[in-house]
Amino acid sequence: MKNFSDFDYYLNDANELAAQQSKSGSISFLLDQLWRNNAEFGVSYITVTDERRQLIDFTDPLLNYSISALIHKSNVGNMRSFNELADQTRITYGALRNGDTMKMFDGSGDMVVRRMLALMNSTGVPVDSLPEAVFRVRSERYAFIADSITIQQLARDNCDMTVIVNNWPQFRRSVAIALPKGSPYLRTFNSLIKRLIETNILYVIRERYWKIICNYNIGNTVTTTKLISLGMTFTSILLTTYLLN
Repeated sequence: MKNFSDFDYYLNDANELAAQQSKSGSISFLLDQLWRNNAEFGVSYITVTDERRQLIDFTDPLLNYSISALIHKSNVGNMRSFNELADQTRITYGALRNGDTMKMFDGSGDMVVRRMLALMNSTGVPVDSLPEAVFRVRSERYAFIADSITIQQLARDNCDMTVIVNNWPQFRRSVAIALPKGSPYLRTFNSLIKRLIETNILYVIRERYWKIICNYNIGNTVTTTKLISLGMTFTSILLTTYLLN
């Protein structure tokens, strides 16, 4: 950003600060610092929600996403949509227990979504971690539902799995840079984001890091820490390479 706007800055690691202050959840800590005006902007895998908009401001979206399902290639058959997933009983599907995906399903009034939620809340269906989800997709007739960024990365790292994409509008979400309410830098960030869209830089970064090209060198293991860092790749590269250099 300083290339375009003579913008002086320094960066603090929200993970380290949260740990120093014995706070859990770096995203929650980061948003709290913005709300208290202890930071000028926050960059991470920050999802825009109406609840958060009441407390802080967000830039225009850096990334739009929905939810998807991870399924083993041997089980997918002709299934290509969430409607088809909801209309069958051969494959069980679930999400992280008490995670954001379950909350999105719970907040919907759509009858198909409510029917899927009832199954996802059944005994033994939710999972407690991403490694457990991958194990169940591989060893059972099970589909794991989560945000599309996580699902696409899991598909990249597990070559025997594929993705069912969901296009239902109620599950669409955006990732953006967060700022304190009334920040004087909001217009500057939005102007630069518009420029990055017009020059296709946002598209190029997304294609590089989330296009589903199976990585045979990764193996069949996955860790939560790895996926959290990969989920932040888009915004961190955008910030350090294009906005702040």
